[in-house]
Amino acid sequence: MLASMDWIAAGAGLAAGLAIGYGWKLWRERARCRAAAGKADEILCSAQQKAAAMCEEARTEMARLRRETETALAEEKKTLEESRQRLVEREKLVNDQLTGMARREELLQREQAELSRQRAELAKREHRLDELELTRRQRLAEIANLTEEEARARLLEEVEKQSRKDAADLSRHILDEARAEAETE
Repeated sequence: MLASMDWIAAGAGLAAGLAIGYGWKLWRERARCRAAAGKADEILCSAQQKAAAMCEEARTEMARLRRETETALAEEKKTLEESRQRLVEREKLVNDQLTGMARREELLQREQAELSRQRAELAKREHRLDELELTRRQRLAEIANLTEEEARARLLEEVEKQSRKDAADLSRHILDEARAEAETE
């Protein structure tokens, strides 16, 4: 009987050991799960903080880029306005010079009655200049790949130079004729 009691005690000890072992394992698993959940919460919190910091950094960078872009656009607008103003001034100067040349031509025509023949020649020249202007404008635009306004500005400079030369030649011719008439009188 003693032996069966030993067996019962051994079985009870074994059952108690198994129960304690199972309880211990269950407690360790739960502790591990709690630790993993705590670690996951820490990782999630850290990720949320990093995401918030990255969002703030992106907002700051976006604001900086917007300011830089607005500054660059303002500078470009200012540069374009200055260029436009210079172009307007140059155009006015060219127009003033052309107007002055026209006045001088009228004055010369009033002083000399014989200039009617020369007026016809000037008209022919003007027509030729218009044709040359068109040809040169097209050629300049093709060669230099310029806009029409840029080509027109360059062409006006060339026409102005040629007109000055023609006016100087005409003045010289008139003065020579006037001297010749003065010498014959």
